[in-house]
Amino acid sequence: MLFRKRGVVILVGIIIFIVFSVKELPRIGTKDLVETSAVQIKNETAKNAKDLTMEKKERSNIFTVVNKNNPKEIVSYPDGDFEIYDNSLFEAFVPEESRIFAVEHYTGKGSYVTISYYLDASYIVVTYYSDGSVRKSVDNPDSDEIISNFNNETLEIHDKTKTE
Repeated sequence: MLFRKRGVVILVGIIIFIVFSVKELPRIGTKDLVETSAVQIKNETAKNAKDLTMEKKERSNIFTVVNKNNPKEIVSYPDGDFEIYDNSLFEAFVPEESRIFAVEHYTGKGSYVTISYYLDASYIVVTYYSDGSVRKSVDNPDSDEIISNFNNETLEIHDKTKTE
């Protein structure tokens, strides 16, 4: 049991690091999606991040599933809890050919649900915020970039090879 809890805490830590480290990586550029042409979005990583239409439509449904189900486990921190859910509850919210890595609900201030999954070679983290906004970050191991789309308003490109 101790090993399982330690593993969950490590898993939560990794996901938190990925979600929040995107903000701290050096940016290659930030562009309004309206100005981003198909020529600029060439690689598969960017294509996976470019559109949040499906994710934005499903945001309220995701919170409904969270509210109607009990978490498998809860990891408590002073500023809020991370509720870890059974991945199978959220399979309808990711592409059919993907594999869900983890689903977590943060219950503190600025509540959000994060679904992390693999699609082809990419690792994708979609964060659904309680205020209605959505962020999708795509990391392809064959690319030097992490692409983040915030709310279909901005596309951020982060260079994984540089650190600040």
